[in-house]
Amino acid sequence: MSEVLAEVGREQGQRKAKHREQLGSNEIKDYLRQVGHYLHEQSLTGEILLVGGAFMMLVLQQRRTTKDVDAYFAAHPEAIREAVARVARERGLPADWLNDAVKGFLYTQPEQTLWLECPGLRVYAPHPSYIFAMKAIAGRPEDLRDLRILRDSLGSPPPLRRWRSLPATCQTAC
Repeated sequence: MSEVLAEVGREQGQRKAKHREQLGSNEIKDYLRQVGHYLHEQSLTGEILLVGGAFMMLVLQQRRTTKDVDAYFAAHPEAIREAVARVARERGLPADWLNDAVKGFLYTQPEQTLWLECPGLRVYAPHPSYIFAMKAIAGRPEDLRDLRILRDSLGSPPPLRRWRSLPATCQTAC
């Protein structure tokens, strides 16, 4: 009996380790629906804005996986955080699988469209030009691939003021 329990524990640990590494599109959609369910139980409708790698994967479908979901929590942020923590505990996910750490980097209200709606949660996506600007300003070498994809999806780089003040990594990509 203890061998069976040990095997079950190993399988659960492997499943948890998989989630810690990368999340797929279908998994994220399921987790978001579960967050919505918990919010709906409280008669709330949360709203989030997708950015970063999750935007590239879910909206543009340019990645197979992402390590987490970066978003801005626009409505009921504390309730969203609590629902996210509950999903993390129940599904064996890292506590920050869905996080709003990006909130300090949103400078203006971006143009956005509804990407997913389920009871208790609305998920919005900004225009790709906004993600392009965020990644260009960040100037991280790991964003070069995304910048090229965004540039190509836009047809040309969006007009940016102070182009020369952008980091050299962005100027190279664009």
